[in-house]
Amino acid sequence: MNKFRTAILMLTALISVVPFSAGCSDENSSSSANVSFVENSQNENIGKNKHEADLGASVTVDTTTFTVHNVIDVNKTTEDGEKYIYVKYTISNSSDKNFDVDNLNNFYLTIDGKNYNNDVRANLYAKQSINGYVELDSVPAGGEIENYVGFVVPADTSAVICGYYVTSGEKTDKQDTIICEVKSSEWIQPPEGMLK
Repeated sequence: MNKFRTAILMLTALISVVPFSAGCSDENSSSSANVSFVENSQNENIGKNKHEADLGASVTVDTTTFTVHNVIDVNKTTEDGEKYIYVKYTISNSSDKNFDVDNLNNFYLTIDGKNYNNDVRANLYAKQSINGYVELDSVPAGGEIENYVGFVVPADTSAVICGYYVTSGEKTDKQDTIICEVKSSEWIQPPEGMLK
């Protein structure tokens, strides 16, 4: 009798929840459609203002100056033969406020039209093997930082376009991007003192 009574109570609860859920799902679907529209609008503006830089040359956008010094092949590969490469860069902040920067949101590579984000495997290797490597979280007001960002790329990569989204404290504002193309013939081996 107790099992029958429990089943009836559960069935009653289920029946009373179903109409409520159905009513809510209509609201949620229109709400998610609005969110989707906003995200699509923002995505269309990502990287729309491209500022080209030469290797070793600084480019300034508003209060941010960005420089790609080198692309470094550290002679490490994945089990699939992909290469670990690191971009050595400098960011200067001439504003009076710190701004947030991180490897995943601000840096990318483009190879043959496809974007590659910072790779967690490259981060782990950098923490273990690169002298002075830190996971960057901000650039201080009036300050400058020099660091590396790592990627895992196909073994046959002939050139990369290094991209940096200039967010100046607003991680969601990625309209400006500084790009620097570096052919694989210009990549360097790890300079003395880079690796532990």
